[in-house]
Amino acid sequence: MVTALYEIPVGAIWSVEAIKKHQEIIRKEGMEWTVVESLPVHEDIKKSNGNYLQQIENYKISLENLAKCRINVVTYNFMTILDWVRIDHTFANQDGSKALLFK
Repeated sequence: MVTALYEIPVGAIWSVEAIKKHQEIIRKEGMEWTVVESLPVHEDIKKSNGNYLQQIENYKISLENLAKCRINVVTYNFMTILDWVRIDHTFANQDGSKALLFK
């Protein structure tokens, strides 16, 4: 399974507890989480401004926490400007379901 912790704000630490909770949800469905789709890079890191040093530390801790949970592959969709700026994250389909919509 390739997925991520989309509910955690960019720059916040992915805790071991949050990772394990997501793993358990996936295991209950008979699958295993083996690849992180993307651990988002905070804009402060990309621009080397603001609180970027703390954001780098948070990023490193999140990577360490993933490794503690035996998730060792992290892939990236790295954009130099705001991540997924052209995506509507809450597009409502006619049946009421939600989807990503590329604009």
